[in-house]
Amino acid sequence: MTIRSMADLIDRAGIELTLAGDPHELLTQLQAAGVRFNDSARTLLFRPALARDLQTSRPVRVVERSLTYLGLPNGGTLPQLRRAALDAGLAPCPPAVAPLLRLRTLDQVNAPDSVLRHGRAPEGSVHVLSPSLGEDPRVHRGFYLRVVDEVPWLRGFMCDDLHVMGADDRWVLSAPTSAP
Repeated sequence: MTIRSMADLIDRAGIELTLAGDPHELLTQLQAAGVRFNDSARTLLFRPALARDLQTSRPVRVVERSLTYLGLPNGGTLPQLRRAALDAGLAPCPPAVAPLLRLRTLDQVNAPDSVLRHGRAPEGSVHVLSPSLGEDPRVHRGFYLRVVDEVPWLRGFMCDDLHVMGADDRWVLSAPTSAP
């Protein structure tokens, strides 16, 4: 298996995912592929919004971008990221994109270390911008993908609207399906 950066994995064909299935089936597929989870991700997999997404059976095209690429050279908050994405013709992904993308990108490059940094994105991580999967409107909950010690992870994260993401942090966003 060739190890590639997430940008290479996504941009090589502008990955198109099909939302279909159910959360239990998806969890079984992820486990069979050797994907590990933190407790937050395991909980988020069974949120009603994710189950609804899987029932829609529709294609979603995704791209991966840094905040700098989106016009935020000093980084930005989640509301600024959402606005910059919309200005670039992109949108948040349906919540089911993260686990499906994890299955499609098992050959993501290994993170340079296994350190989790409080208040900063871990090295080698790629977050998926989606509507929050949490119940508290003041706290965003979502997923990020990372490979640590050759093991693919689907991890849950949380932040508020005041947290400033780094300019080089990588985010997966939904692109129009009609785009080349």
